[in-house]
Amino acid sequence: MGDQGFHIQGCWDFGQDERPPYPAVHVQISPIAKQSFKMVICKVDTGFNGVLSLGDEVVKDLGLKPYGTVLATTATNIVEVPIYRVLLTQEEMKIRMRQTTALGTRRSLAGRMLLANNPWLLDFVSNKFCLLTP
Repeated sequence: MGDQGFHIQGCWDFGQDERPPYPAVHVQISPIAKQSFKMVICKVDTGFNGVLSLGDEVVKDLGLKPYGTVLATTATNIVEVPIYRVLLTQEEMKIRMRQTTALGTRRSLAGRMLLANNPWLLDFVSNKFCLLTP
């Protein structure tokens, strides 16, 4: 059996608004009832077991209304956060207009459920986060 290796499907620059820079994924988010999308840069958080969380600014820009709340366990606390229904698109992962739920948080995060079942490369030389395909 030959080893054909992996190919880079797509890469995203690390977020630069914190030190040290962090891996990030770009996604498109839309409210369920609208066709307007917003490009959102989500910080990769492998400690977050969900799909996605959206920062306050994104929620406001898209006019999202919560349909409930849930208790979320963070590294430092247990907090009640709103839940939103959204459409998610991420072309490199072949996700197109997938209905999902997102938590409302201070900043936008990509969790393990979004990243699952894909091989990833953290390129600390170029400060890029890359999706690999066989």
